[in-house]
Order: sequence, then C-alpha cells, then structure tokens
Amino acid sequence: MEKNGFLRTIRRVPPGSQVELIQLWHGDRPVAEVTVPHGRERDFAAIADALRQLQTAGFHFLPLAKADATVSRCFVSHEKDLVQKALEAARRGDHRQFGEMMGFPASAIDAFVHKEAMLSEEDISASIGFRNWHFHLRFAKAHPEDMHAYLARGYAHLLDDAPDLMLDMLPKEEDPRAYLASVRQFVGA
Repeated sequence: MEKNGFLRTIRRVPPGSQVELIQLWHGDRPVAEVTVPHGRERDFAAIADALRQLQTAGFHFLPLAKADATVSRCFVSHEKDLVQKALEAARRGDHRQFGEMMGFPASAIDAFVHKEAMLSEEDISASIGFRNWHFHLRFAKAHPEDMHAYLARGYAHLLDDAPDLMLDMLPKEEDPRAYLASVRQFVGA
C-alpha cells in the first residue's frame, strides 16, 4: 500500500488512533492502538473495513474488543506477534512492555514505572511553545530532550502527512493558523 492510500484508509478510524497509525507507518512505534469509545458502535463497521484494508497491505491486528467499561480497542502492527504481545501487556498491566510496544521513550517508561517526576502538560506546552493536543503520554522530567525528540518527530510526520487531522483535533478556541505556525517553528519546518 502506498502512503496516500494508507492515509485515506486510516481516515475512518478515530483521530487519536490515526496519529498512532501514522507513527507506525513511519517506524516510530512497533504497535498502534485503535480505540473506539463506547457509544460509537455505529463506527465499528467503517473501522473494521479500514483494518481489513490495512491487513491486505501486510498489517496485522486482532478484532476490536471491549477493553474496559468505556472503550473497545485493537492493536495494529507490521508484525503479527507484536499485536498479541501488546494485548497481553495491556491485560497484565505491564507498563514497561506496553510502553515499549507503543514506542514511548525509554526515559518516559522508566519514570512512569518507578513513579519518578513527570513533565506536566503545562511544562510540555512551555517547552515546545504550543499546547500538545496530539500525543498523549507522560514524559520524564529528568529527560526533556527525549520529549523534544519524540514530539518533533511526531509533529513533523503530522505536518507532512495529515495537517487537516491536526486541525480537526484542535479545540474550537485554538487559532489554527497560529497553531500550525508554532508547530512548524518547533519542528524547524
């Protein structure tokens, strides 16, 4: 599957999951998590169709299944065994293995597992120059350089591949042009 076909296909999954799938496409994470909030079951058919299309292009996944009282999810990867490993890590609550499967920085995983200081959303916003609406994970306070590298890579991919997705995920009060200008400055684009 070529990149434009991939990007068209994933438009049928929820926005946050599209971000993860774009990271997967670029090799920034071994596994992406596709989540669907309960109450959005009408979206399952379109999402399942998108997943089947990804499967024909060589991606692997397990069917959407209830993860908890609020969300159903599945994992997608280029490697079949990683899909199962991610599911098992999530079920066991193995934060280290789950973080590794999601491609999180090692410093962020270590800080989370050992309950060390983490950067707040305010810290992240102050450091990068805009509110981080697209990558929802915690970063180690002791290693802001890992946060910068992770976010710069992720935002560069979004600017190149899916700027409309970025804008769709912004709250209404956010100025889209100013936001994109801040992101471009951050990634050096």
